[in-house]
Amino acid sequence: MRYVTRNPYARLTIRAERVDVSSANVQTGRPVCRECGNTRSTPAGRQWLYQFYVDDDAGARHSGPIAGLYCSRSCAESYRGLPF
Repeated sequence: MRYVTRNPYARLTIRAERVDVSSANVQTGRPVCRECGNTRSTPAGRQWLYQFYVDDDAGARHSGPIAGLYCSRSCAESYRGLPF
């Protein structure tokens, strides 16, 4: 997972992980960005999206994934209506 940002006042860190969606089940539909409906792709044609996670200093009870897959940080912030 890669580091995205840290909020020292809220005492939490946002991290992102790339999720491969190119091999998703064709019957259920390929996952797309929750905000804009796009996917990202590598030069080789593999499609992927970001899954964002919250790491809270209070421990695992307050940490976990942010619902949904997003193509970028800006789409995730736009969908939530709040900046990270």
